[in-house]
Amino acid sequence: MNPNRWREIEALFDECSALDPAERVAWLEAQGARDPELRREVEALLGYDEPSERLERIVQRSQEEVFLAGEERPGAGSSSGLGLVGARGGDGLGPGDTVGAYRLERRLGEGGMGTVWLAHRDDDEFEQRVALKLVGSGGEARGWVERFRTERQILAGLEHPHIARLLDGGSTEGGQPFLVMEYVDGEELLAYCDRRKLGIHPRLELFLQVLGAVEHAHRNLVVHRDLKPANILVHAESGPKLLDFGIAKILDPEPAGGLDGRLRADPTLPQERLLTPDYASPEQILGGAVTTASDLYSLGVVLFELLTGRRPRRLQGLGPVAVERELTERPPSRPSTVARSATGPGAGRGLGLAEAETNAGDLAELRGLSARQLARQLRGDLDTVVVKALQTDPARRYRSVAELADDLERHLGGRPVRARPDSWHYRAGKLLRRHPWGVAATVAIAGLLVAFVVNLVLQSERLRSERDRARAAEAEARGVSEFLLDIF
Repeated sequence: MNPNRWREIEALFDECSALDPAERVAWLEAQGARDPELRREVEALLGYDEPSERLERIVQRSQEEVFLAGEERPGAGSSSGLGLVGARGGDGLGPGDTVGAYRLERRLGEGGMGTVWLAHRDDDEFEQRVALKLVGSGGEARGWVERFRTERQILAGLEHPHIARLLDGGSTEGGQPFLVMEYVDGEELLAYCDRRKLGIHPRLELFLQVLGAVEHAHRNLVVHRDLKPANILVHAESGPKLLDFGIAKILDPEPAGGLDGRLRADPTLPQERLLTPDYASPEQILGGAVTTASDLYSLGVVLFELLTGRRPRRLQGLGPVAVERELTERPPSRPSTVARSATGPGAGRGLGLAEAETNAGDLAELRGLSARQLARQLRGDLDTVVVKALQTDPARRYRSVAELADDLERHLGGRPVRARPDSWHYRAGKLLRRHPWGVAATVAIAGLLVAFVVNLVLQSERLRSERDRARAAEAEARGVSEFLLDIF
């Protein structure tokens, strides 16, 4: 099914779901006479629709599959949607069972594709705690095996200090593939920053490390496609770790379709539905070409939330027409504007705060600032950088993660960012903020030099005037003398 067909089905579904149950029958009869296949698709959607999860029809499996780490993550209001689960999973495994050389300790989480266990090596070779990701064994799960193997292939080619390492892999006796990952005993990015009340600069420095990991993946032609705070765990010593390449794709530098390193997303395919709407790029949601620019958009959303505590857009619960309108017609908000607003959704999740309890003051306090101070720090460069990353048109975003990182480093260093239009007063202001004492000393020295020159000119004028008066007096005296000599 192509994306246009899918959008047609979604539009008809919206129209049908607004009707009374009695009217739906006649409406479906009319549609069936025109296109029986279309009627079947709409009826299938009506079979499991829930009003509170309208967008989830497109992203049916947007439950987040992450390698959860730490006792508090599943129940601490995290956006992963994965809570602590029972001792024994749907795969029939439980604590104490062995998978390959590893003994399972407890389940960390469960998603649409499988289960993540905390495990340890049990072959007397060495002690090591790991996160073991096991694909499900049901009929539906068998459809994710190829995706699971792709994830294993991708992780095997990525070696970076801020990407969770692939340690091992294999299959159980029953043929279920599994991955053995580095166990990251850390907190989600937002919770880590909020709990410590990190200011804007420390948050940006942490985010720059995440950018380094994503840039490394892009250099290896890998697009993550599911970048969000839940997939970034932070350890106090080792820093952030990027997780869950479960829906990542390897770009083909010379694809047969001539897309020049692009992927064509189809929202009807299961692997394309496993995105998170609030963080996914417009082209992912609308079925466009997916490139590294898609990750840049998601990074922009993460940066927006890291700075303000809120997301630039809320898409969950909207129908496809409303989603498309939101993405294509409304420009992204500026972080400084959002930071000044009284309340907003998606806030305070890191500390388990209810959305209704959060306001601008609470969110600013988590950054060690007042709401006014936070808005002032975000205004200008950071507004420009974030809005550029969040452009709907991929061509208007940063061309690479390295460019985004460079602008953030420039901001931290007090230098002009490249995303902002250049002008002499902008550069002068940056120079003044970067070197206030040096500029003050230079101005003082220049002032002294000007004063010295002015004084020198005035003294010269005064001496010239005195000289002229003396010459005039001398001439007058000479004239008087000559007159007196003539008389006598």
